[in-house]
Amino acid sequence: MSAKSLLNIFSATTLGALCIWAQAPQAFAQQTPTQTLKDSLTPTQPKNFGTGSASDLTPFDPDPVLVDVPKDESDVVINVDEPITLQEALILARRNNRDLQVAELDIQAAQARVSEAESDKLPDVGVTGQFTRNQTLIDRNDIIEPGINQLDATAQAQYDILTNGQRPASIQAAKEDLEASNLEYKIQLWQLQLDVTNDYFDLQQADALIEIAESAVDNATDSLNNTKALEEAGLGTRFDVLRSEVQLADREQQLTQAKAQKEIAQRQLAQRLSLADNATLSARDQVQEVGRWPLSLEKSIVAAQTFRAELSEVLTEREIAILNEK
Repeated sequence: MSAKSLLNIFSATTLGALCIWAQAPQAFAQQTPTQTLKDSLTPTQPKNFGTGSASDLTPFDPDPVLVDVPKDESDVVINVDEPITLQEALILARRNNRDLQVAELDIQAAQARVSEAESDKLPDVGVTGQFTRNQTLIDRNDIIEPGINQLDATAQAQYDILTNGQRPASIQAAKEDLEASNLEYKIQLWQLQLDVTNDYFDLQQADALIEIAESAVDNATDSLNNTKALEEAGLGTRFDVLRSEVQLADREQQLTQAKAQKEIAQRQLAQRLSLADNATLSARDQVQEVGRWPLSLEKSIVAAQTFRAELSEVLTEREIAILNEK
């Protein structure tokens, strides 16, 4: 066998080994226990909440000016207050919540990183040029000799063949990063829906406590009037009147606390929905039982670890760390 044949065989064997090595990190990433565990998870998609007509909710939208410093007390007076339903609150949350907007921007940035990583599959092309002009001026009856124009251009293409598997690993890491951003967005949707619902329920609870406290104040007032009437008729004592007055004062204090709790719940919901500074909300939906949780504690734990996106996000970040080590 000739030396040229041996050289061809050696070159083919070496290139084949290089191709296998270049694909190895990606194949390794697809066969890791992390990926196997990720495949067994099926994170659910949050319900398409926060959709529908919201033109009548425009007064609640925040000021487009990012830093709107109030000039006087009229700028911080709440003059927009109307009851809304839970569905309308979710519409405002989906439209105005800043954490959700940040998650959407993270997805766009991750998509750009994927495109940047995939661009490494193409060679880098560079073009350089130089233009020169030589001309001799000779005063011979005002005749100018024609000049010489010269254009030099160079095109160069560069492509790294021996990347030690870094190129496919970088592309896969960028795709995993995009998946992690999508999972984070899904988590933000779940959390936003949960937080808005809890805040709305707290507002409903505050309204119910106010009704209870107002009824207690009415009952205490009637009890005080009856006690005074008994004292005037000689059938009661001064001590009974004082005790009824203390009970009435206690019920009035509870009513004041319930009203303060409602204001706190209103501001909490307004902050969650990123409302305008002069807007607040009241609950329109009536308090009622909507159903019972159908799963046991054990089944709830299994469902939480299987269908929630948090575990998938952690596994995706672990996969990114493995790929970045290549």
